[in-house]
Amino acid sequence: MVPNRNIGALILAGGVNRISLYDGYIPGYKGLVTFCGKPSIQYVLDAVASVPQIGRVCVAGPEKDIRERLTDQERYEYISSGDTPGESIARGLGYLNGSPTVLIIPADLPLVTAQAIDDFIKTCALAKKSRPVHLFWAMVREDSFIGPYRDVKKGFNRFRDVSICHGNLFLADPDVLKAKRFPALIDRIYSARKSSAKSAFAADPLTGIYYFLGVRLFRLFTLGRMAEFVSKSTGIEIAPVVFSRPEIAVDVDEPDDYRFVKARLEERLCDYQRP
Repeated sequence: MVPNRNIGALILAGGVNRISLYDGYIPGYKGLVTFCGKPSIQYVLDAVASVPQIGRVCVAGPEKDIRERLTDQERYEYISSGDTPGESIARGLGYLNGSPTVLIIPADLPLVTAQAIDDFIKTCALAKKSRPVHLFWAMVREDSFIGPYRDVKKGFNRFRDVSICHGNLFLADPDVLKAKRFPALIDRIYSARKSSAKSAFAADPLTGIYYFLGVRLFRLFTLGRMAEFVSKSTGIEIAPVVFSRPEIAVDVDEPDDYRFVKARLEERLCDYQRP
């Protein structure tokens, strides 16, 4: 799925956080929450721009608000986000349909690094699949949450072979848009994202039953088997990509997320400035 040509990148920047992240917080776009003097989206764009496989970079969100906060605003392309995440992704994939594959990443993932993205893309390229994959989805191993990441609260899915939580990196074939259910499927899963069981039932009732019995209740199924079932039931070939990069699982939705990310970025800044 990943040929030796430029990969497009779609930055999802239309999300609004209405939860108070800190004293005095005014609800606004997630990607514009500031850390160490830079908006979250700038960290994401800096990481994406440093990955050699990536060519075009498209930001889906409020262009005026975003451009005035970026240091290198002319490097990127902009489109309006949709009313829902699924619609935004569909617009972005349609806009970047000249790219053979598209990296999808949210703007509120400021801990992401170019190395993590590069590792993800290379792992996708090495994955051997019997059928073309529409969507690679990053998964993070539970045992990689060590050091300061032990304090990160995540809901882990414990399969027979591995315990993981979902990451926030995706690699999509624009042809996934031919599956008319795709945007609606994304929106249903996103709306139920705080609960793995609810997400499974949102994807498809039979998928929900399969997940509840085979993973949650009896831990019978491997991650690969569950992915095969989801792919068959939805008609969208999904491949999980498991690796040990806990930073890609930490988006900024809650006050605890904000405090954790702020502390990690301040540590990075101190390390960078240390002689």
